[in-house]
Amino acid sequence: MRHGEKRVIELLIPLLGFIVISTITPGPNNLLLATSGMRFGVRATIPHMFGIHLGVYTMTVLCGLGMGQLLLAVPNALLGMKIFGSLYLVYLAWKIIGFRLTESSNEIDRPMTTVEAGLFQFANPKAWLMTTTGLSLAIPIFDSTSLAVVYFCLVFATLGLACNYVWVLTGSLLQVWLRHSAYRLWINSLLALLTLFTVGMFWSGHLSEKRLACHTNKSELTSTEDVTMKMIRQLATGLIWIGLVNSAIAGPPKKGPVIVDYGPVFEVPASAYNLKPGTHYKVSMDVAATAADQLTVNRNLESAARFVNMQAQAGMPAEDLELVVVAHGSAARDLLNDDAYFERFGLPNPNSGLLTALQSAGVTVYICGQTAAFNQFKPTDLHGGVTMALSAITAHARLQAEGFTLTPF
Repeated sequence: MRHGEKRVIELLIPLLGFIVISTITPGPNNLLLATSGMRFGVRATIPHMFGIHLGVYTMTVLCGLGMGQLLLAVPNALLGMKIFGSLYLVYLAWKIIGFRLTESSNEIDRPMTTVEAGLFQFANPKAWLMTTTGLSLAIPIFDSTSLAVVYFCLVFATLGLACNYVWVLTGSLLQVWLRHSAYRLWINSLLALLTLFTVGMFWSGHLSEKRLACHTNKSELTSTEDVTMKMIRQLATGLIWIGLVNSAIAGPPKKGPVIVDYGPVFEVPASAYNLKPGTHYKVSMDVAATAADQLTVNRNLESAARFVNMQAQAGMPAEDLELVVVAHGSAARDLLNDDAYFERFGLPNPNSGLLTALQSAGVTVYICGQTAAFNQFKPTDLHGGVTMALSAITAHARLQAEGFTLTPF
């Protein structure tokens, strides 16, 4: 191998390593992608992912034209970016921690668009750091700023896209867990903490004016690797902290024994006020609210499963408990079968498994006929085993006459 080719390889490997490290580690973009993948799925997040890349390509060209040095010459330019980016990420963390905790919210969520994701890069100090440092590593390879810009964009379009996709896919895999209320707070807390973690990166000195200067020697790459290892250690510390806090607050919920996949129950002292043994109870639950999107199990319906499980764990014989659920209002959509639900929302009903499990446990489920007629739900649109009542009021009037105690949700 000739000396020139060896020199190119020696310079190329650090550049490839830097791009992988920069795009696979936690940061504003990856956390936004994971959150979007979790809430909206992979396909709906693709425009967001492409927006990130278009923004970075534009920034790379601007840095090649001297924008990086211009930022250093403008007083408080980086400070303004830090403040704007930090405020946006704090707002995002607040949105994440509140996501699905207020099921009655009427806010319409949507994934970030290509334009929004692209514009966000200009307020993202990590993106500026990546482009300026990446170019400083690419320019010595080609001795040409133009070729360095083209090469950096091509490498980022392949390695960077693959690393970003990992975060989107990871988020989409969490959708299954997000549907269970027992894990929803844990997942949202984790994502919110990671988002706030990136705000700390903005102000920790890793994304300072000095870092935005063009780096041309390997000592700076080593410094970048040191920063990455410190980020990983801080991330691990945060995860351990979350685990300790959650363990201190309450132990993990116990599943089953009647409905294993839904309605886990937290352990409470045996002396807690509970149903009286040897007494036959007839309980009706009124469910009027649905989840805030079409991906999440209705937590009010899941409360019926939790009630069945907690009484079974407490030793209540199944024959001593009769439970009826009456759904109306926005919750009526959660009683549709998968075909009818998909026709209206483009997704299978996330409550189908829960409804089947409730009915297998002997729970009777009624839907308000007035709500169904208003929404043009036909009897054939309903999940198997769901019974249509004349109205929710009618169902409750008859149930109370038959000795059922009404429990509103």
